[in-house]
Amino acid sequence: MPRSWHWVCPSISRMAWVSTFRQSLVNVQALVPPYQGRTMRARIPNTLEGDGIRLLLANPYGPADISILFASINGRALSFSGQPACILGLGESLYTDTLPLNLVGGETLDVRIGFGEGVTPVSGQYGLVPFSLSRFAGAADSPVSEFSPVVTGVCLKAVDVRTPAGSCILAFGDSLTHLSRWPSVLGPDMPGTALLNLGISGNQLCSTGPVDYYGPPLLQRFLPELDGVENIRHIFFEAGVNDFILSPQTVPQDIIDGYMQIEAWCAERNLPVTSGTLSPIGGSKHFRPDIEEKRQEVNAWIRRKSRFIDYDRLLGDPDKPHCLSPAYDKGDALHMNQAGAQLVAQEVARLLG
Repeated sequence: MPRSWHWVCPSISRMAWVSTFRQSLVNVQALVPPYQGRTMRARIPNTLEGDGIRLLLANPYGPADISILFASINGRALSFSGQPACILGLGESLYTDTLPLNLVGGETLDVRIGFGEGVTPVSGQYGLVPFSLSRFAGAADSPVSEFSPVVTGVCLKAVDVRTPAGSCILAFGDSLTHLSRWPSVLGPDMPGTALLNLGISGNQLCSTGPVDYYGPPLLQRFLPELDGVENIRHIFFEAGVNDFILSPQTVPQDIIDGYMQIEAWCAERNLPVTSGTLSPIGGSKHFRPDIEEKRQEVNAWIRRKSRFIDYDRLLGDPDKPHCLSPAYDKGDALHMNQAGAQLVAQEVARLLG
């Protein structure tokens, strides 16, 4: 993909808070290490130019109020209503005060959050950026050697940049979006635009999953995820395969109705939106002939649209259309590999023009 492509948004003239990083938080109690009395470090790639930055912290799943001892970006302390520390209440979210900082895009941000003693936060996500945790009760200036990699980061909902010209693209979905990380593949080729991965592995469109970290269904979380997000240029979404796998009572019309609802919400808000077909799962442990029939019915409906991403045909094996192509199979006949993510990123870039 050409590195010279630069998408300019000339219509934006006012300063706005645009997320350079944002993730969908779920209950990661089954995945999270002890965080109390320790410092979390996140390495956040930034694609936006701006003159200020802030964090959005959130505690939707508790299990209780969380003590935040400090937060910093690139070694500079953040404050909470003028104070160095705060209590992040159960069910609450809060912004740090604005930190004046010259950002040019292309840099990596070193974000640190110090947690007090008490309970371990369980509101988090995994797999999108590198997280690490101090071995001991850390401080804002703890050397990198004091940190060990962890899978899951907690309480960090978003990193926002105050920018005169930045915009963002939101990608909703299940593991096809979350684990493939195609937004991260495309991001470096779109300076001035943040590609925000709001996928959740195991997520369903209509039903609540059997595991907490599968998150609430997309239809339930979609509108709340839009709250406070400025300068949205496009929304991409896909979901439905997990409904057929985890909620066998789901019929194709349920998925079609869900797609229509999300598209209607976007139309009401004048937000461009592109949906995607359901990718093949043949050969995986989840494959069943009835699921394949449902998947094909939903995909036939999606293909009647004038604009969509055809994950099915992009990633599928021409000789076995119900299966992923070996060239794009991560190895479980269910998820795409890096080559597949690159292919999807190229298709998104083509659609965006």
